[in-house]
Amino acid sequence: MTVACGIDFGTTNSSIAVNVDGDVRVVPVDGGLPLLKSQLFLHRDGDRSCGSRSSRRYLNESQYRTRCVSCDRTPDRFIAPAGSALTWLPEGCRQYRPGGGCSDARLLRGLKAELPDLNFTRTTSWAIEYSVESLVAIVLRELKRQSEQLIGASIADVVLGRPVLLAESDEEDQLVEDRLLRAAQQAGFSELAVCPEPVAAALEPVFGPARGCILSLDFGAGTFDAAVLRVHDDEGGLTPELEGAGGANVGGDVIDGIIFDRYFANYLGLTAGEDELGFRLPNRVRWRMKTRAGLVRLATTEPALYELIDRGTRSRRAGQQMARLRDLLFGGYGFGFYEAIETAKCDLSEKDASAVRFHGGTVDVDQPMRRSDLKVILAPILTAVSTAIDDALAQAERGPNEIDTVLLTGGSSQLSAFQDLIQERFQGASIVAGDTYTSVARGLATIAPQFFGGPA
Repeated sequence: MTVACGIDFGTTNSSIAVNVDGDVRVVPVDGGLPLLKSQLFLHRDGDRSCGSRSSRRYLNESQYRTRCVSCDRTPDRFIAPAGSALTWLPEGCRQYRPGGGCSDARLLRGLKAELPDLNFTRTTSWAIEYSVESLVAIVLRELKRQSEQLIGASIADVVLGRPVLLAESDEEDQLVEDRLLRAAQQAGFSELAVCPEPVAAALEPVFGPARGCILSLDFGAGTFDAAVLRVHDDEGGLTPELEGAGGANVGGDVIDGIIFDRYFANYLGLTAGEDELGFRLPNRVRWRMKTRAGLVRLATTEPALYELIDRGTRSRRAGQQMARLRDLLFGGYGFGFYEAIETAKCDLSEKDASAVRFHGGTVDVDQPMRRSDLKVILAPILTAVSTAIDDALAQAERGPNEIDTVLLTGGSSQLSAFQDLIQERFQGASIVAGDTYTSVARGLATIAPQFFGGPA
């Protein structure tokens, strides 16, 4: 039996497909679903998990307490009374927050977006150090484990998908690939290969696969990739010839961030000036709060920020806003808040109206949104998408009328404004939507024999 697999490690979700003697199938990995949430639950007791279970555990088990187990043993180990400077004894509990307590756990999300960051190499939780690769490996290892359980055999060969454009320099681009490969090795794979995600999507068996001149568009949570391909048959099976590619660092998370900034920046005091607060809130707070990954980094890498925001809660003019900001960053409510934004955005793909509804701590929102509002919000995103498509066509030296088939994949490809754009630009082409979340994994598994040998 010849076995290989393809893994699409995504910003929000990851999927895996196995190729067993030429038979390609997607593996149900998260409660029977074909997707595994690309998020990690790191508990102070050393437990690590990923998928939807991680968010449930985080919401249920990471409550802030007045003291953690360590503090209960030696309550005089920290000096951080509410209202005072945030001062630690050398051996103090660094998870404590004045007026809050000790968080039992962390939830990490959006790791894919961190792959090209040369400055982000590792993080530490409760004296346990995690490299970027070791964090990604937690997700890959779980995908591998469940796949092996399904087919009853070990899997050594993996083809990893990678975006066309995630980095801004050759050095960062190489770092993305190196980190993915090292993570796969740590997850237990021994034979490794990498393939651009839109190339893999064009080989997805659901498409037939398509032949001729293909424009493959992968619009996910973190990136948009465009690739012009010529797919043809040869003795080794279907072969994709990449003629041109383009990409943009835009996706569902960026759209969520624009919604956040448009509707909630003022509600959370992120637009408050020095006169209102008595101090200046760092600009990076508003910028990073636009994404869940940025929120996590603020909450876990800048302990002095708590004191600053807590001080702001005593402001006469902006105190309530700062209290909300504190609850999202340090009170465990941020994850649910961003989920509410994403839910409303997805609703507008099918409905004319929806609302961002969330209630937790001092945060209480019921913000209506209309599809027409989302269209305005999407305007700069669609401009970036069009530019990426133009780049791919220019490299391939082809015009829109030369495209036979446009293949759509990725969660953000369901947005009606995006689909309208593609239909308008490629009126003579056949526009085909593959499985939104698993097309890339299927294609990676399909092309695996070309890297490792075996039945095509």
